[in-house]
Amino acid sequence: MVEVHTVELVKYNLSEATICEASKIEQWAFFFLYADQSDSKQLCALLPGVEFEQAIRVIEKISQKKEDRMMYDQREKAQRDYQWALEGAHAEGIEKGIEKGIEKGIEKGIEKGIEKGRAEGRAEGEAHGVLVGSLVTLQRIAGEPEMDVDDLKRLDAVELNRLVADLQARLRARGG
Repeated sequence: MVEVHTVELVKYNLSEATICEASKIEQWAFFFLYADQSDSKQLCALLPGVEFEQAIRVIEKISQKKEDRMMYDQREKAQRDYQWALEGAHAEGIEKGIEKGIEKGIEKGIEKGIEKGRAEGRAEGEAHGVLVGSLVTLQRIAGEPEMDVDDLKRLDAVELNRLVADLQARLRARGG
């Protein structure tokens, strides 16, 4: 026959000194309340009996498994921490690489921009010089007073082109 008991553990006020003389139900209440705070030798001394020895062995097995589980969990945590640190270092490396790449790209871009600007400046300067020379030559051909070359150099390409076009138009009108 099986007996089922409902036990309110908080109602039991038990101590190690009196547990030996307590009833089985009180001893079980003590076991459930204090087994996690005692080692197996203490429990065996306080709670003699085959049923308690079996329960204590089960708790030892559970606690051993618990320790194994804790070791496993700690190892898993260490592996996750290592992986996290590795990924963080990798991301930081990529970020620094991108920054360096941008810096180098900017430097190269500036160098190329300067080179291109110089080339365009030379070409523009040459074109400007050609316009000034053309205008002076056309003024001589037309027999008009020559403008000062320094004044002509200060004019922009649009103004120089306009002066050249006007002078060419006057020369055509004379010849035609």
